[in-house]
Amino acid sequence: MSTENRGRIGWFALLTMTVVAVFNIRNVINNNVAIGLVSAPAFFFATILYFVPFTLVIAEFVAMNKSSESGVYQWVKTSMGGRWAFLSAFCYWFVNLFYFASLLPLILVYASYLFYGEEQTLNQTWITVLSIAIFALAT
Repeated sequence: MSTENRGRIGWFALLTMTVVAVFNIRNVINNNVAIGLVSAPAFFFATILYFVPFTLVIAEFVAMNKSSESGVYQWVKTSMGGRWAFLSAFCYWFVNLFYFASLLPLILVYASYLFYGEEQTLNQTWITVLSIAIFALAT
């Protein structure tokens, strides 16, 4: 892919995508309900101490691999070699496998609110079957 036609993501967009992926709205709401406005400084410090440095690291990896089309594997291979690249790609895949599988029951709850206006109670068997079906369709 030529670099002239390639879109660019700014630092603010990268930061907000990272915050949304890690914090997600459910965590913000749950923390605000549980401890109130005291959670606001925690979110602020998490942004300053974690998300901004993380965004800068990702931006550095992207800058080192401008001509590359791949992600984590290529980034780590360029800076640390093939063995560490394999290990990091495997860990990234392994963690995301369980992360996405844990999101599937939530998708069913959100879909029930979308279609029925309230949460529909499903037994564990239906949740498991529908989650596996959604996971199979998504991959």
